[in-house]
Amino acid sequence: TQVPNRRSLERRLGKILPTLYQQHEDLGVVLLDIDHFKQVNDNYGHEAGDRVLQHVAHVLRQQLRQNELLARYGGEEFVIFLPYADQAMAASVAARVVQAIAGAHMTREGLPPFVTVSAGVYAQKLTPQSMRRAGEPPHWRELLMRADEALYEAKRSGRNRYVVASVGAAAGMA
Repeated sequence: TQVPNRRSLERRLGKILPTLYQQHEDLGVVLLDIDHFKQVNDNYGHEAGDRVLQHVAHVLRQQLRQNELLARYGGEEFVIFLPYADQAMAASVAARVVQAIAGAHMTREGLPPFVTVSAGVYAQKLTPQSMRRAGEPPHWRELLMRADEALYEAKRSGRNRYVVASVGAAAGMA
């Protein structure tokens, strides 16, 4: 996919998170999962599944800005960390990428004509109030867990959409 993996993401986050905490900045997270990916592998074969992963990664790279951190998180999941992005900004990125992927048709023979993704969104201001016990900041995986919960809600509510994790969650569909 030519997208960094989880270990690479951890190294990159380790470099930027201290600054975000020190400056009390926002960190947004968008977790994406390719809809019905198992059916792609079952109906078109694993080689086609690899091409779908490459296609989605390509579209994601085109949609993101330089400071937005994209990684393949596992299987058919991708994650985007958005330094300095609040909930509204993170939701805007999610809307943009969900729509871009749904609108990017694949023209190669032996592939589905298009794929969609579902996304979960979460953002948090990294302030002293966001600290957990004894002044320890929340780990980025905790933020990712909130985005993951929203991702499951996006899947349950119809796919090809994003859901924002928050009190009174907002939802959007591409």
